[in-house]
This record gives sequence, C-alpha cells and structure tokens, in this order.
Amino acid sequence: MKKFFKSIITVFYTWRIRRTAARCGIRLRVNHSSFVNRKTEIGDNVHFNGLSVYGEVN
Repeated sequence: MKKFFKSIITVFYTWRIRRTAARCGIRLRVNHSSFVNRKTEIGDNVHFNGLSVYGEVN
C-alpha cells in the first residue's frame, strides 16, 4: 500500500514540474516536492527528490 501512495506522489510532482517548466526532456521523474520557474529547461533522463529554482534569469 505504501508503494502505491509513493507512486501517486511521484506522478503528481512530475506532472506539476512538466506543466510549469519551459521545456522538459523524456524520462523526467520527480519524487518529492519541487518548484521551478517558467524559464527552467530540464534535459533528458533527469530524476530528483527535491529541487527549488527561483529567479528570472535565462
């Protein structure tokens, strides 16, 4: 049951980052609460457990 909830959380955070970031590559996986700005570009095969990106720099 714990594994099920963990996978739901991963799907949610991954969806939220994909929606917010300017560009996301394939195989993005986000396992914990993360925040990025709209100018963030994420490459292919990226996994992280928590990330905060603030600011307006390109």
